[in-house]
Amino acid sequence: MSKEKPYVVDAMLRNEKGEYFQSSKDNVAHILQGFFPDDDDNSDTPHAQKVRREVTAYFLLSDSTDFPLVTPDEVVKAFGDIAPFKAVPDGIIPFLVKTAIHEVKHTLALIFNSCLKIGYFSVLWKRGFLSVLPKPGKDDYSILKSYRPITLLPVLGKGFEKLLLERLNHHASVGSWFHLAQLGFTKGFSCDVAVLEFVQKVQRAWSRKSAFLAFFLDISGAFDKCWHPLVLKTLIDKGCPRYLVNIINDYLHDRKVTLSSGGVSLSKILTTGCPQGGVLSPFIWKLYINSLLELLERIHGSDDFQGWADDLVVGYEFHYSSSIRFDEFLADVVLPKLELVFQWGRDNKASFNDKTKMVLFQSSHLKKHLPFELFSIDTSVGELKRSTSATLLGVILDENLTWHLNTCKNIRSAEKVSFQLVNYAKRMGYPRDSRMFKVLYTSVVESRLFYCCLAWAEVAFKYTLLRKLESTQFILAKLITRCYKGSPIKLILLFAGITPASFYLKYMVAKKYYQVKQLRDRYKIKVEGSNVNLPVSSAILKSFDFLGISHRRTVERRVFDFDGLHPAARAVVETILEFSSTNKFGVYNKCDLHVFTDGSKDDENNTGCGFVVFKGTNLLVPLIKIAFHLPKHVSVYQAELIAIREALSLCISKWSTSRTVCFHIDSKSAIITSAAPTSKTSPLSFENYELILRSPFMVRLCHIPAHNGFHGNEIADQLAKAGAANSSSADFVVVNLDDIDISIGVVKHVLKSKLDQNIAVAWLSLIESQTTKEFIPSYHHAKLITDNSFHPCKNKYLVWFLSGCCPLNHYLFRLKIKASPACPNCGSDDEDRNHFLNQCPAYDEIRCKLIRKNSDVLQYWPVSNKKWWLDKKRNVGILLEYIISTKRFESS
Repeated sequence: MSKEKPYVVDAMLRNEKGEYFQSSKDNVAHILQGFFPDDDDNSDTPHAQKVRREVTAYFLLSDSTDFPLVTPDEVVKAFGDIAPFKAVPDGIIPFLVKTAIHEVKHTLALIFNSCLKIGYFSVLWKRGFLSVLPKPGKDDYSILKSYRPITLLPVLGKGFEKLLLERLNHHASVGSWFHLAQLGFTKGFSCDVAVLEFVQKVQRAWSRKSAFLAFFLDISGAFDKCWHPLVLKTLIDKGCPRYLVNIINDYLHDRKVTLSSGGVSLSKILTTGCPQGGVLSPFIWKLYINSLLELLERIHGSDDFQGWADDLVVGYEFHYSSSIRFDEFLADVVLPKLELVFQWGRDNKASFNDKTKMVLFQSSHLKKHLPFELFSIDTSVGELKRSTSATLLGVILDENLTWHLNTCKNIRSAEKVSFQLVNYAKRMGYPRDSRMFKVLYTSVVESRLFYCCLAWAEVAFKYTLLRKLESTQFILAKLITRCYKGSPIKLILLFAGITPASFYLKYMVAKKYYQVKQLRDRYKIKVEGSNVNLPVSSAILKSFDFLGISHRRTVERRVFDFDGLHPAARAVVETILEFSSTNKFGVYNKCDLHVFTDGSKDDENNTGCGFVVFKGTNLLVPLIKIAFHLPKHVSVYQAELIAIREALSLCISKWSTSRTVCFHIDSKSAIITSAAPTSKTSPLSFENYELILRSPFMVRLCHIPAHNGFHGNEIADQLAKAGAANSSSADFVVVNLDDIDISIGVVKHVLKSKLDQNIAVAWLSLIESQTTKEFIPSYHHAKLITDNSFHPCKNKYLVWFLSGCCPLNHYLFRLKIKASPACPNCGSDDEDRNHFLNQCPAYDEIRCKLIRKNSDVLQYWPVSNKKWWLDKKRNVGILLEYIISTKRFESS
């Protein structure tokens, strides 16, 4: 199999003097040296020398540490997370390894254990091929800073890295290695969390009548220049097991990258950095930067700083009524602390690049009281000038947090993609089915338009900006509906299946808020108490008020680890997902206990679950039956998981001497997530998995088809329904379980239904044309057009007709396209929609034909009221058939 060819720079670059390289060899050498500088110990500061000595002394100590052996299950999990067709330099694509993983897992486990025992990371796995990718949006591609290096690494090495990462994450979680201010490369933390936290800090300072001075620091060439001794010292100081320190030490040393370009191929041994593209690289970077965050905590004594990968924000609050002048505050308070940060960079071989910015955030209401003008600071790394805005994780923060610049940036980004799609559609002659563009809007445009919207929730109530967002949405809506220029924006958006930004942004804010609430074990979002007066917090609460839903609901927390369970102890749970296999394996004869579980929800939204236990091969007389009544917000999936949890707990406490317990479950999703929970599954699945691992017997999870006459399954179904109805019986009791959190999936469903209700209430105010209101009196009628699939190529005719912006002379005359609004067929004074549909004699024959064809629903023409046409899906079909039959719209 051929090797993956890395992307390389074809153009010649310029050196520091601005001169272009004349040979490919010099060009390649410049790239390698620029991206991967050497670790020069002659430039060590006293602190750096001390770090080197401590690390060297550590490795001189004797090593007799045992370690948990790598299990075949760990190997399977490690390679299972790698994308199957990831680019590789050696031709062994991940798909091949993943396909044969169960045949080679024992061999790979043996190899990995040997590597861990002697602290050896194979040199073959440390040989990478460099791809140099251009960064988008750069003005000058003749300089090295306009490119990003990505290293292609062998898949076997990446699998081993993934295995090491799981073990390192386990120890880091148990030992709390990383500073809480490090939000980058941390499971669960999104850009929304980081930017919202910063915005709240700024606005909290404003509430105290203070300005907030922020420094946005960016470390140059972060991954490629992180200093190895500091990484190793951090591992040592955090108490990392010796075998992991040894393997990371070998992983970092003698790495080699090769770059081929212009017929020249050069290699370089790396003495600093970690490969961009390596599985361990983000974790290693967090180790490197952690000491800087700890330093900031010591010198700040507050939480006015945060890190996100190689981006760092440091803030200082200055009270307007302070006894010292602002220039004295800069010189005496800010500069000394800032210099300590820059000194850390010199001590640890890090340099801060020219993207470092200084912004003074000040409330527009208090700006007139400021006692200072523009300013700058002279530092050891150069002069820092005041900027009026800065970018944090792709969000533009202007000094007054008006969000105009950020909204315009999002609009430009979304419009760029939208116009590319429009041009594509024109080149392709407009595809017959335009619904593909709705998918592209949802997946590409919408994410750019509402990126990180929780932080700028205030825009949800700034109607000038909302109109701009809706105008951008309209670009794709026109492409989806093929509507006329001048069509009503909100109506066309809804016909296209796109919720107008004035509604959708509030929905997104509420949804993002609940997603952040899932992180309550790590981050508590503050919108109440003293924070309720902050503009962003107030906007979040107003969004909930607009939707008519409480923000106080307790949503299921997200779980990211196994509460201290080492990766080597995470065994694979036996599952049988095909019912035919259940009989083939003879589980009825081999199990001591059989447990049938089920969950149910009735028409009144009541939820229940239950289980029944049988002993041995006797599947007729149950040992015990129990039903549970659950809160209404609990989903059926959650009910299935609760039934498994309660049954497991009972079996462990009552029948601990059993050897094998077989669970028969009619929900495959409950089986899969209980056997292998992830951060995206319910925390109930983690509880089930941990119960399975600590149970004194072997647990087997088997799928059984529902409602197929199996006695145990039918009893479990009856128990679940009895639990939903909270109806006890003589042979079983119903237990009430109230302390069940609402799932994020249910929250999203509730928010979406509330969003639709708000649009329905505001429907008539969204439509200006009285005739259109008569045809579409409610949002329910409009959704028939949005959801229909009558004729993908002709649906645009319905949109034209119902919006009033159509090729009838009444509309064309208003646009000054036609000299008269008269009907071209009969000469009537005004060819409006009513004339076209009901009066024009040129179409009498078509009307009569449709009346005869649909006599059961269409008795006469015209119908008694216009809304009849959209009362039912069949009526809409008749209307569309009429429009198509007249051929009046086809010339457009």
